[in-house]
Amino acid sequence: MSIRRWQLERKRADILVPRTLVACMVGLLLIASVSAYEADPVVELRATNQKLLQEVNDNRDAIEADVGVARSIVRRILTPKMDLERTSRWVLGKAWRRADDGQKARFVEEFRTLLIRTYASALTEITDVNLEYLPLDNNNPMAKDVTVKTQ
Repeated sequence: MSIRRWQLERKRADILVPRTLVACMVGLLLIASVSAYEADPVVELRATNQKLLQEVNDNRDAIEADVGVARSIVRRILTPKMDLERTSRWVLGKAWRRADDGQKARFVEEFRTLLIRTYASALTEITDVNLEYLPLDNNNPMAKDVTVKTQ
């Protein structure tokens, strides 16, 4: 592969990264237990994303000057909506059962830090996001988990 072609492919990948991170952000929000919220999952997700994007737009200059502002926004808006222990169990798979309580707690905390930094980095690059929320496939109000599809 020529250097020029590699540079073009790298540039395309750099453009796709923020979109991918937004999709991951939305996906991880969905892992949170629905039973913790009284609202419809679509309403909850839409409200959270709108609040996040509004904060980013309101603080754009501060975020560009200091990524710590973006981390603070993520910490305040997104992490309370995530079930990080459940997500950590899913990420580690069988290794979660073998880990002791201290290892589990450290992993959850490091995973939280990773997500905060990743999302904060993505927020510094996001300019305009228009998400369309698709109807739920499962209308069971007693369902513990649902998937909210977006475009």
